Amino acid sequence: MPQRAISGSFTIEKADDEQQMLFGWANIAVAPDGHTVEDSHGEQIAADDLEHAAYGFVLKSRVSGEDHDGGPVDGVLVESVMFTDEKLAALAIDPFDGVTVNEELAKALADHMPRGWWVGFHIADEEAWDRTKKDKTEFSIEGTARYA
Repeated sequence: MPQRAISGSFTIEKADDEQQMLFGWANIAVAPDGHTVEDSHGEQIAADDLEHAAYGFVLKSRVSGEDHDGGPVDGVLVESVMFTDEKLAALAIDPFDGVTVNEELAKALADHMPRGWWVGFHIADEEAWDRTKKDKTEFSIEGTARYA
């Protein structure tokens, strides 16, 4: 099967200057309305494939760099959640009894949350943080895919 590098870009949603952390969607596979999302490079990542990639990243890497240039590590993962249909349904279960489902919350999550990978990174280096605040507006993931 041929391999091809893939990238996707999604907006940084929150930056915390005091802690030098930023948070946002690393990638969204499926929009809340159910359609598959195509990234800025015309690529689509199936939710199952994105979930597998997210867990692999957390297990094996957990670091970020700038612009896929192979330069030095400038960030470390501090938060990672892969939102799937199953996890969104679980979020509506009362955490204190583990049984009661808040049906209104379950419907709101199913109808309004994307299926995708949410991340947070700590950028320890002050110069890298300053560049991030000035020049970076989105996350971009990099990987290798096999196309059938």
